Amino acid sequence: MSKRKFTKPGDLLPGPSPRKRRAQGTDRPFTTKTSVLNDLPEELILEVLDQVLWWEDGDAKAHYQTLHSLSLTNRKLYRLTKSYLYTIVDNVFVDSGKLLRSAIQEPELAKRIKCVHWLDDHQGSPYQWNPDNKYKLSQIERRELCKLVDRLGIPEIQAYRIGFKEQKMRDNLTSLLLVAPDIESIEVADTNMCCSPSGYRLRPMWLKLLCDAGMSTIPGLSTHFQHLSTIRLQMGPIKLEHIGGMLRLPSLRALMLEDIFHPGEILPWRWDAEVAPRCSNLQVLYIENSYIDSLAVAQILHAIKALKLFCLDFDNWIHSAANRFFGERPPLMHYPTLAAALLAHKDSLEQLSLEDSSEGELRAFFGDETGCLGSLRDMHKLKYVDMGLYPFRQNKTPHDDNAAPARLAENLPRNIEHMDISIEEVLNDAEEKRWRRDLEDLARTCKTMVPLLREIRVAKRLVQVVFVDDEVRKIKEKFAEQGVVLRFCGEEGYRPTVKHCTGGGRERDEDVDVDVDDAEVDDDDNDSSLSIQLMADLLGTAGGTYVHGHEV
Repeated sequence: MSKRKFTKPGDLLPGPSPRKRRAQGTDRPFTTKTSVLNDLPEELILEVLDQVLWWEDGDAKAHYQTLHSLSLTNRKLYRLTKSYLYTIVDNVFVDSGKLLRSAIQEPELAKRIKCVHWLDDHQGSPYQWNPDNKYKLSQIERRELCKLVDRLGIPEIQAYRIGFKEQKMRDNLTSLLLVAPDIESIEVADTNMCCSPSGYRLRPMWLKLLCDAGMSTIPGLSTHFQHLSTIRLQMGPIKLEHIGGMLRLPSLRALMLEDIFHPGEILPWRWDAEVAPRCSNLQVLYIENSYIDSLAVAQILHAIKALKLFCLDFDNWIHSAANRFFGERPPLMHYPTLAAALLAHKDSLEQLSLEDSSEGELRAFFGDETGCLGSLRDMHKLKYVDMGLYPFRQNKTPHDDNAAPARLAENLPRNIEHMDISIEEVLNDAEEKRWRRDLEDLARTCKTMVPLLREIRVAKRLVQVVFVDDEVRKIKEKFAEQGVVLRFCGEEGYRPTVKHCTGGGRERDEDVDVDVDDAEVDDDDNDSSLSIQLMADLLGTAGGTYVHGHEV
C-alpha cells in the first residue's frame, strides 16, 4: 500500500508550493520584525555583557536569570552569552546532571564557572527535576572523573567512585568542584528550615574534598582551589568538626555559617587533627542565625591569623521548646570567652557585630550567666561596633534588673568611628532609664575617651523604632556639642547599616539609603540594570520579549 498522503482536489493550489512561496517572499502569512541585535557588532554586545555580568554585584544572580531568558530569544545572543551564563551556576534553575555533563564535555565552559549556588538533598527532597536520571553520567564520563581524582592525588578514590555512580545532588556538587578549577565562591544550602541537632554522621564528599585540599601538600590538589575566596554554608546538619581542614585553604578569605547548631566545644581530638593555631587566612567570619556555643566560636577564632570582620548572631529561639522538653543544656553565649578570643585579633579587627537573640527564660531555666565583654580599648584597629548595651554590663542574664552601668566611654575601642546600638524590647521604666543613662554617660566624655567617634545609631532589637521624647532630644544635643551625631530609628536621616561580604570576599559597610551627593555609589547597579533593559530592547520582536513573565 502506498504511504503517499491522500490529498483532496481542493488542496491542490496553482502556482509554487508554500515552501517556494515563502522563499520568493510572496503571499507571506505573517511578517516578523528583525532584531536590531543582529545588526550590532559582536564586540559591542560583548562589552555590554561585561558591564551586565559583573558577578560580584549583589544582583548578579537575578541578572543571569534575566539574561538566560533573553538568550533563548535570539540565536546570536545565545552563542555569545553561552560562556557567560556558566559564570554563576545554580542547581535550582538547571538540572545538576545536565550541568555536570556539559562541564565534563566542554572543559572550557567549566573554566568559566566562578560562583556555585547549590541546594543539597540530604533529606531526599522530592524537588529533583529528573528522577528518571535523564542526564546520568556515562561509564566513560565516570572514568574520566576517576582519572581526575587520581591525577589530583586525592586519597580514598573508591568513595568518590561510588558517588559518581549514584549521582545524588551532593555527588554532583563534588564532581562539579573537581572539573571546575577556577571557582571563586561556593554557597551550599539544604532543605532544613532550622538547625539540626543530630547533624551528619560523616561529612559530605564535597566538603571532604575541600578539607583534603586545605590540608594537602600535593601540588595538584593544594592548588586546585587557588581562586576560592568565599564559602557560605547554610546547613543545619553540618558539624563544626567537619569544616576544620577547609579553613586551611590558602585562598579562603570569607566564611559565612548560617543555621548551625553546636552545643559545647568542638571535639578537640578531631579539631586538632586538622587545625593548628593561626593556620587560616580568613579575614571575614559571619555566623548568622546559629546556635553555637562561645567555646566553639573561640576555637574557630583561634585558628585564624588576622581577622578583619566578625559578625555573630546568636539565636536559640528555634531550640527553646526542644531544650525544655529534653532537658538538654543549650549552647551558651559567654562574653568573657568571646572577648579573650577577639583580643588575639586586636591588631587586625576593624568591624565587630554581636547580636544575642537568645531567650532570657531559657537562660534562667538553666541558670546560665552571660558575663561581661569587658574593655575593648586595646583593639586599636576597631572602627565600627554593632551590638547591644548589655554585653558591657555586669550581667547575670541579658535582662538582669541589677546590672551595672555599661560605661561605654571606658569600654569602647579608642579609635571607634561609628556605632550601632540595639536596645532591649523590655517594656519597663527601669530598662528605659538604663539605656538613656548609658548614653548620657558616653555623651559627657566621648570627646576625650573616643575622640574619633562621629555617629551613633540606635534601634530597638525587634520593633526597631525608638520614640524620641524631650529627654532623648537633650541627649542628642549633648552629643552634638561633642561633634557626634546621634540618630534613632524612625527619625529622618536614620540609615541602618547593612554588613555583607561581596562575592569576591571583600568586606564592606554600606548604608541602605544614599544621599544625593553619594548617588554615584549606585552607578554600577543602575548601569547593569539599564544594560539588561537595553539588551531586551535590542531583541524586540513583533510579539514582544518576555523576561520572567513580564514583557520588556
